[in-house]
Amino acid sequence: MNRLRTIDIGVLPIVVATILRFYDLGRGHPGLSIYPAISRNTTTSFHNWFYPSLFPDGSILADKPPVFFWIQGFFIQIMGTGNLALRMPAAIAAVCSVALLFLILRRTHGKWPAFIAALFLAVIPLDVNFSRGIFLEPVTTSVILLCVYLVVTGVQDAKENRFYWAAGVLGLAFMIKLWQGLLPAPGLAILFVIHYWGSWLKIAKVTLISSIFFSVVAFTWPISVWLTSGAYDSVMHSENIWDMIFGWNLFQRFGSLEYGASHSNG
Repeated sequence: MNRLRTIDIGVLPIVVATILRFYDLGRGHPGLSIYPAISRNTTTSFHNWFYPSLFPDGSILADKPPVFFWIQGFFIQIMGTGNLALRMPAAIAAVCSVALLFLILRRTHGKWPAFIAALFLAVIPLDVNFSRGIFLEPVTTSVILLCVYLVVTGVQDAKENRFYWAAGVLGLAFMIKLWQGLLPAPGLAILFVIHYWGSWLKIAKVTLISSIFFSVVAFTWPISVWLTSGAYDSVMHSENIWDMIFGWNLFQRFGSLEYGASHSNG
């Protein structure tokens, strides 16, 4: 009965989040046009699906990894190219984030702190605004929270395999928004080391296997794109796929961001 009541408490923030994010969701201008264009192109051919591009000919690779465009392209395929399809990924992800936040904090702090935090996330204007748009951040946030949930439950339930799943999910977050997806990694690593029940040798083993899971998910696509660079002409704002990941989306964010590719065509 107590568990049922706890679940009932968690339903309210989810319902509120659903109403605020889905009410009249298809109305208005879709906003930033570049992401919908890339997502639409992923539905035109396997080449454009694997090499997301702003242009229908697939000549210039997008400046972000493909997972978000694959998700948005999926909704375009089943719902058409209207606003509703473009906004569905962010809206669904935001509702999932509210549910995941409740589940995490119920584990760590109890049902009432979990309820308050989830309700706050459900109604906070900034999150509502972003999750009714076509942005990558709500999807990234929900995947990050899933990773946090797996680590927390792995520690509390002494389930080693959940750390491996968490590492794979963290790799997925990296493949959505790159380095922003790794923001919780240091904190999760500290949580794991402090609360892991095994020896230091076991910690090293779990860390190694988790690193492999993360690397496979995070770098299979970039390596594949790098090895098949002849399938496209260039990468937006970058010299190549690695410059897109480490330059445009990392080092250039610290004061030297410059729009437009720096390579010459000569």
